[in-house]
Amino acid sequence: MTQPAQLGKLGIPVSPDYMSFMAPMLMQGVEDFNEIEETPHNCHACGATVMARQAVTQFFPGGTVCCDDCTETFIYQEKVKAMKDYWDALCPRDFREMKKDHPAFNRQAWERIRTFPIDTSFVFLGESGMCKTFIALERIKHCILAEKTAKIIFPHDIEDLAQWERRQLVVDICRPQVMLLDDILNVGCGSEQMAKFVFNIINKRCMDRKTTIITTQLNSSDFHSSVNIFNNMSAGESKRIEAIVRRIREKFTPIDFDALSKPETLSEAKF
Repeated sequence: MTQPAQLGKLGIPVSPDYMSFMAPMLMQGVEDFNEIEETPHNCHACGATVMARQAVTQFFPGGTVCCDDCTETFIYQEKVKAMKDYWDALCPRDFREMKKDHPAFNRQAWERIRTFPIDTSFVFLGESGMCKTFIALERIKHCILAEKTAKIIFPHDIEDLAQWERRQLVVDICRPQVMLLDDILNVGCGSEQMAKFVFNIINKRCMDRKTTIITTQLNSSDFHSSVNIFNNMSAGESKRIEAIVRRIREKFTPIDFDALSKPETLSEAKF
């Protein structure tokens, strides 16, 4: 005869109102829950026999309980659903619809990045069209699946901020456990004030040891030596970027996308 499935130490049922049965149970003054007699019930999901205590089942119409396996499945499904909702609210639609099985996906870069621990901070180097932003977002997605909070900052999110908005952003910058700063150096070279703002964002997250991913169009040689990404860059702009890049060199793991893939065509880059 098949043994009845157990429901866990406390016979916890699957229900979004989990706490609703705990309060009245405690109010009734149940001193030793384990001494309450267990009675057989059918798992609400799979129909297996479940031994549950009446103190649990009486607070649910029809005695709704589930076995351990179905409980774990339910909790996992609810977690995945919550993470998907979080991701959909965080990520722009264009990037949400991209697929890793597309021919233009930079598989070499992705496999390289996957070898690092989930809390690694990266700087993705390479020409435009190398799939840097999409792979950065895939990495962010994996961090969310590891139950980390996240934030994505694109250039247009910060380049027109008022001074008080910049101050507030710097104050709040370490709240997300993982952050993507997409193409941040192009914003940082625009003015001395903006360069200081970008430096403060990066520096504060480094000091707080928060996982950060930066994408840039700098190539590997420029990143590791003098910075001259644009032919028309002024001496002042180069100097401002140098200050930011020095900090990134100290704390971030560089991934050279130019060395890991051929550039996509414009149509391929759209996925």
